[in-house]
Amino acid sequence: MTITSLATFFTGEQTRSQFARIQSDLTVTQTQIATGKKVAELTDAGVGATSIVLARDMLARFDTRAQVMREVSPRLELQDTALGAASDIAKNLRLDVLKMITLGDATGLPDTLQQAFASATTQINSQYNGFYMFGGDRVDTAPMAAATLADLAALPNGQAAFATVARQQSMDFGEGFQAQIADRAVDVAGGLFDAIRDIKVLLDANGGALAKPPTPAQRTALEAALSKLDQATKTLTQAQARNGELQNRVDREITASDGRVALLEKTISDAVDADLPALSVRLNQLMTKYQASASTFSQLRSMSLLNYLK
Repeated sequence: MTITSLATFFTGEQTRSQFARIQSDLTVTQTQIATGKKVAELTDAGVGATSIVLARDMLARFDTRAQVMREVSPRLELQDTALGAASDIAKNLRLDVLKMITLGDATGLPDTLQQAFASATTQINSQYNGFYMFGGDRVDTAPMAAATLADLAALPNGQAAFATVARQQSMDFGEGFQAQIADRAVDVAGGLFDAIRDIKVLLDANGGALAKPPTPAQRTALEAALSKLDQATKTLTQAQARNGELQNRVDREITASDGRVALLEKTISDAVDADLPALSVRLNQLMTKYQASASTFSQLRSMSLLNYLK
């Protein structure tokens, strides 16, 4: 066998090996394009598999946390509306009573009081998804238990009109973020209903209507109610501010969690998802090599080693 024959033989073996390698690369590339993944199984990622598993666990945790906060966000918006409305009721009732004192005519007080009671009750008994928002740990019970002004007037004070609640509602959002999501109704509106009760008791004690102009004693009683309404307005406004602070924090946490989720999704995608445009280019290159190698390999197969023995 000549050196030329041996060289040709070994060239054939190299071509055979190269052809097999191209076939393997072609199969892998076609599989990646079909599945859209770099590896068929996570274990095929080697040392990076552990990092991918950890990233997926973190992704699930942050995604769940963001979802919980998204669910509570609409409730906080409703609470803001209810507290704002209750604050306006206290403020407007105070202005109406002050005007009546100033003008010396409290003729419209019974109707004004009834409207304020009904509106305040509606706001404090507001529900979200069927649960009373200001019901504390008794979400299935209306916090304002007095059904009528007469029921309210029969109680020793306005605070006694509320259902007994041991705790405020709180929620654990994870990652060290635990917060009280709503005040108890008695804490935010007890003063308002106490003032309403006092005025109702005053009206009942005077046959349902005050003198025109109110007597000095009636005027003094109304002025005392004005003081309570002023404090009630401040209490409700402060509660609304706390709710707003929590709402702002929840919004910030949602934004932060979304950012973490997006980063983790990209990290996982970079690790496991195939780059389809790049794979298309590689597939074309491999097909060209495959065709060229197949042609060469076919020619070499048609020859026998004996053809090179001289």
